[in-house]
Amino acid sequence: MVLRKGEHFEVIFIVTEARYQVLVNRKPFCTYKHRMPPQSVRDINVDGHLELQSLTVIGGPMIGNMTMPYMGYIPRDLGASRTISVQGFIPKNTKRFEIKFMAGQDIALRINPRMKERTVVRNSFLNGRWGPEENDLPFNPFQYGQYFELSIHYDKHEFQIYTNGHPFFNYAHRYIPIEHIRTLKITGDVTLSYIKY
Repeated sequence: MVLRKGEHFEVIFIVTEARYQVLVNRKPFCTYKHRMPPQSVRDINVDGHLELQSLTVIGGPMIGNMTMPYMGYIPRDLGASRTISVQGFIPKNTKRFEIKFMAGQDIALRINPRMKERTVVRNSFLNGRWGPEENDLPFNPFQYGQYFELSIHYDKHEFQIYTNGHPFFNYAHRYIPIEHIRTLKITGDVTLSYIKY
């Protein structure tokens, strides 16, 4: 039993086409196949001896249907230090996808998971030219049939990327001034469920 009296916990239910995936404290706990179409589920009932601190439904009816390619504008009021969260799902036929932070036509950072190569390439496209690629990472969190959560924090020095709550990589800025980075663009074989600025 992973839940203990007197201890805080977090339970996440991820709804896929075939089943629920249940995470407890960000770790896989179990899966449960649908017995009725998930689109017909309208209520969440929490009952018993517990103190509920928060309940958040992310994505709602848009889960699995967010328009691709995605393009969003980064609000100016985030200031020079900001965090953007992206959550999505990697279908089994995925070959590659890209997450790009752009300033006009320049790409300040491109995060490019390549599934067959089992690598994640990072680069910048500035003044019409690609820079040197970075692809050395201890692990690749993007796996077929799995959900991912990417948190991108950046300040005046670098991008700091976290995946599923753990540090993933840092990427020193090649584009200055960072205040001109105003567009987030996501393309490729990925299903988006949630983006938060």
